[in-house]
Amino acid sequence: MFQCYDRGDGHEWLTRRYPDCADSLQVLWWKAFFDDNEFGTNTWDRREYMALNVRPLDDPALPPLVDWKFKNFRIDCLQWWMMGAAVLTQLFEWLEVDIDCSRWPTWQLAYQQWQQILQPDIEFALNVDVFVTAIVSGQHLQLPPMTVFQEAILQHFLIYKHNLNIKTWQLETFPNNTIELHQLLVPNHHPVLPLY
Repeated sequence: MFQCYDRGDGHEWLTRRYPDCADSLQVLWWKAFFDDNEFGTNTWDRREYMALNVRPLDDPALPPLVDWKFKNFRIDCLQWWMMGAAVLTQLFEWLEVDIDCSRWPTWQLAYQQWQQILQPDIEFALNVDVFVTAIVSGQHLQLPPMTVFQEAILQHFLIYKHNLNIKTWQLETFPNNTIELHQLLVPNHHPVLPLY
């Protein structure tokens, strides 16, 4: 659910410029994938359009991307994030390559920085069902700071799993707790096919 931030639109290969923050990437991502839609350019319309069209549970690593005729070393992304040193050690053993111990401390420092960068996105992905359940049931839960894309994911699950939507007109940023979002719930008015 957090992988959209790692997807370029191809322009970075021509310009050699990468987005400097998540907001810049969101603008590029919107222009590349959604610019020809009938929705407006304000935050609430973009959020709703993404909620209706993004499929956060689609597996980006479908079987055709893996050639099963050859030996493969499978790395689970959550395991990699939580226990990177152990996974890397196993990978190097599998490859029958020695780890350069002189480079190990530098790698560990970079790994820890990478963990910190991804922590909010991983926590969101692990807790999205809890957040949605609390919104639907009206239970109080403090929400973390979210990107517009993460807000769209919550709205997506409300639409497709619970046939509910949020009164989002002029709502630039979601409230930071589930009670206030619960108070904004309305029956879904979009005709949608069941996804889940």
